[in-house]
Amino acid sequence: SAAARGEPTSGRAVVGICDMDFVGGHLLTAGQLLDDWQSGKEQPMTPSKLVLVTGAASGIGKATALRLARAGMPVYASARTEAQLGELAAAGCRTVARDVADEASRVAAVERIAAEAGPVGILVNNAGYSQSGAVEDVPLARWQKQFDTNVFGLVRKCQLVLPGMRAQSWGRIVSVGSMGGPLTFPGGG
Repeated sequence: SAAARGEPTSGRAVVGICDMDFVGGHLLTAGQLLDDWQSGKEQPMTPSKLVLVTGAASGIGKATALRLARAGMPVYASARTEAQLGELAAAGCRTVARDVADEASRVAAVERIAAEAGPVGILVNNAGYSQSGAVEDVPLARWQKQFDTNVFGLVRKCQLVLPGMRAQSWGRIVSVGSMGGPLTFPGGG
């Protein structure tokens, strides 16, 4: 595909295994995202520079939100409860409770952000989790819950922010993946 070759995709969102970029098909690190933002690369006159980081309660999401906020980018950090985000709020992030597997929560969060600050210009899809166990031992309900978070939640977040990105003719979506996708571990399914 054009995105796989790094060619422009004419404003169409392209979903890849590890990334989604409204402008092309590039895999970005937080540092590259920050460099692009500071340099004005690929930005029209007044795009939204607002960043929404999901799964920001810990790990990669928390580190990404902190780095971008400390660099002066406007960041909304989200997790299942705002109580999990105290350190990020103290660092200057706006916080929002959002369960990526719950439709009402997803919609309410994006609507709140749009009302308070405008459209999301950059979405960092980081929310997700893994579980272990033999396929025959893990109840189907647990598989469904994981797919609701890791797959369908990610896709729906993209659907909710893309209209704002299209309206301003610019945006970036970075989806954080796991090495658990292409590799198999004992007890990992």
